[in-house]
Formats: sequence, structure tokens, C-alpha cells
Amino acid sequence: MVADANALLQLHKHVEASGQVADTVRIFVDPFGSAWTRIYLPVPDHAVNELQEMHGAGVITLEIEPMPAEDFRATEMSWLQANQEELRHTFPGEWIAIEGQNIVAHAPELPTLLQAATEAGHPHPFVSLVPAEPPVPFFGCQ
Repeated sequence: MVADANALLQLHKHVEASGQVADTVRIFVDPFGSAWTRIYLPVPDHAVNELQEMHGAGVITLEIEPMPAEDFRATEMSWLQANQEELRHTFPGEWIAIEGQNIVAHAPELPTLLQAATEAGHPHPFVSLVPAEPPVPFFGCQ
């Protein structure tokens, strides 16, 4: 998933305008000079099982690591994974801001979401884009 450049520019303007500054912003630069941000996506249990089987068969190398503490939002990620189907029906194609097990804002555009979350008292929420379509099978599994 590559972030839209206009959305990032709007995010930058939002941070400047609101005066809210994150403690750390981390980007990763590849050997070709392209910048990336880390994005976590929930992986269904059946997909993890299939990846482990492929690893056991020598088809892939699977590296399993604990979630880095600085990026860890276990409550939000668990809630997001458990509620994916309901979210897809309620907020298809929208951005949602989550704190704990609560949606604190939603909007069709990321800058609008960040502004709404900040105005609701949540300047640094866990943010996710809700897919508009059902998930694509992972390695052919449903």
C-alpha cells in the first residue's frame, strides 16, 4: 500500500496547523531513495497456518517477530480484526480512527479524519482504511 502524495501533504499541513506534533515520525528509505512507512495489516489465522506450512515445505522463508513496542497497539489491532466484517458494512471505503475499542472518528478522506479525531480529543489515534470490497483470498484460501 503506497500512501497518496496529496494525502501526505494534507497530513503535514494538518500537523502544522493543529500544533500537535508526534513524538516520533519514522520513515524508511530504500536503496533507490523511495520513502516508505510501516503499515500493519491483520493476517487471518488460516493465512498464518498456510504460510507456516509453506515455510515447513521450504517454499518460503517465514520470519515471525514480536510486534515492536513503539508501534504496538494490541487493543486496537485485535478489535479491528474482530470487527472487520461489521466495519466493512458500516464504513466501506472510509478511514476510521480507533482508540481502545472505540471508533472516535470516520471520514472518506484521511486529512478530514485526522482533523475530526483531533477535534474529538484524540490527536494520535490508530488509523485504518476500511476496505469497500470483501477481502481477496490469501494464497487461494478463504
